[in-house]
Amino acid sequence: DLTGGTKGRVRRSAQNSKGWYDDELTKNKRDWKEGFDLGAQDGLLDGQGLDGFNQWPDAAFGVPLFEPACREYFGATERVAQVLTRAMSQGLGMPPDHFDREFDWHTSYLRLNYYPVCPEPEAHRCISPHSDAGAVTVLSQSAVQSLQVEHDGEWHDVPPVAGTFVINTGDVMQVWSNGLYRAPVHRVIAQKHLERYSSPFFYNPNYATDYAPIASTVSAERPARYRPINWGRFRMARFAGDYADVGAETQISDFEIGQLSDGELVPVPEVMSP
Repeated sequence: DLTGGTKGRVRRSAQNSKGWYDDELTKNKRDWKEGFDLGAQDGLLDGQGLDGFNQWPDAAFGVPLFEPACREYFGATERVAQVLTRAMSQGLGMPPDHFDREFDWHTSYLRLNYYPVCPEPEAHRCISPHSDAGAVTVLSQSAVQSLQVEHDGEWHDVPPVAGTFVINTGDVMQVWSNGLYRAPVHRVIAQKHLERYSSPFFYNPNYATDYAPIASTVSAERPARYRPINWGRFRMARFAGDYADVGAETQISDFEIGQLSDGELVPVPEVMSP
């Protein structure tokens, strides 16, 4: 219920991906939503890193419980994501802690989404079709049905179920698994009469992580599908596309072996000091 001017005091920028916004792009199309992003830099919520720093609402906002609640929820969903990642490692024939070293300075973030009513839902998308860039997503959503997943060329509803999370495999895990785990394409449709809320937690590796198919997923019959990708550079390229129209959005398909693209990424901007 805060005014736009008040929220604008913690608006994110091209140099800082953390904060409030109402102008995000997905596949170069503006989302019908507002959001607030907060996250870890090198594993710490109080740090400053490649894609910015957290902007916590101060006392003047009148929401004293916001920061402690977000910190607690961030920690809880981080633990859920770690359990899932360890299980997925075992599913690939590796020890459960195989991926742990890639998250010791993790860059995960929590997104708080608000989807207002839309007078023309057929003309807009709350979020256009996409897959998540990180390793694993842990999503909670309100009781309004809007999330859909694509399968075999058709869209299917993902009904909200009280007391549960929706789990998405992300692009990083698809690369690590050499395509054995697939990052699902999903979207959020607009609603004419109902507001909706969701809070996805994106479990992302260290900025320095170079991810590629792991040894247990590669064989003569199933050669590696991807060249190594640096997460820090990939993350910054994806944020640049979220913030502004920079042309074709960077995808892991740009790094498929045999593709003509060389996976060139946009230059990394300097980080703005708090």
